[in-house]
Amino acid sequence: MNRPIVHIVHHCPHAIAIDIYWGYNPFYNSKGRRTTGYGDYQPGVNPYAILGDSSVVKIFKKYGWTWGGDWTSVKDYMHFQWYGNGNVQ
Repeated sequence: MNRPIVHIVHHCPHAIAIDIYWGYNPFYNSKGRRTTGYGDYQPGVNPYAILGDSSVVKIFKKYGWTWGGDWTSVKDYMHFQWYGNGNVQ
């Protein structure tokens, strides 16, 4: 069975970022248009869909990471970012 990419690690200019299951957790631009992802974002149906109350979101936030699903201007459900400030929530 082929599985989607588990994660892609890349470096942003001022942060470290990880995109998890990018095919099933899309990026929506400021106009609400999906610009990435090949699967349907179906929270509660698709086991790869990341929700705000998912354990992965809770764990990342506990260690000071931000989640793109919380952003207001765009939504990046795959995206977690750490600025290195060391804040633990």
